[in-house]
Amino acid sequence: LEIERLKAISTTYQHFRNEFLGKLLNENELDTEVIFRTAKEVNWDLEDEYKIVLLDCILDTPSESTNLPVWQKKLDILEDFENELKWLLPRTLIGLDLQNRFILLVPHNDNDDKFIGNLKKLIKKVNLNSVYGGVGGFNNIDELSSSYKEAILASEVAYTKMSSFKSVNKENLLYIQDFHKLDV
Repeated sequence: LEIERLKAISTTYQHFRNEFLGKLLNENELDTEVIFRTAKEVNWDLEDEYKIVLLDCILDTPSESTNLPVWQKKLDILEDFENELKWLLPRTLIGLDLQNRFILLVPHNDNDDKFIGNLKKLIKKVNLNSVYGGVGGFNNIDELSSSYKEAILASEVAYTKMSSFKSVNKENLLYIQDFHKLDV
């Protein structure tokens, strides 16, 4: 009973985080003070700048025993991501956008290669196949919508690349594209 109660609390917090994330990524005129206050309400400690990493995956066709809707599957994956993220990327925040794609708010880090390596470990740990995504540029917390738009475009390029590969082994693959490495 206690486990169910804790799960319900966790799910409620995540719902509010995702709602907050939606506002943060889609609205341009948010006051910085309101952003930080709302973040505290959802138990997030924000930094001043982040880059957006958008990840998505192609879920296997549902079996009859686990006929969950896509959003529910993504919430379950998100919970697994969060549990592993604490160890691999402790300052990174995660949620779902309005299209149920995984959104990571990544603070400044010195080594992008190490970050990508940790993402690959994370994907392997939660047992996802064929994950694709995009990386936007660093922006102030009140201007994350532009980093989000960059990440969406880069993700579309990564998806196209992933679709063009006819790999026999699709185990734990990560196709990721940095917006700033595109010829745009």
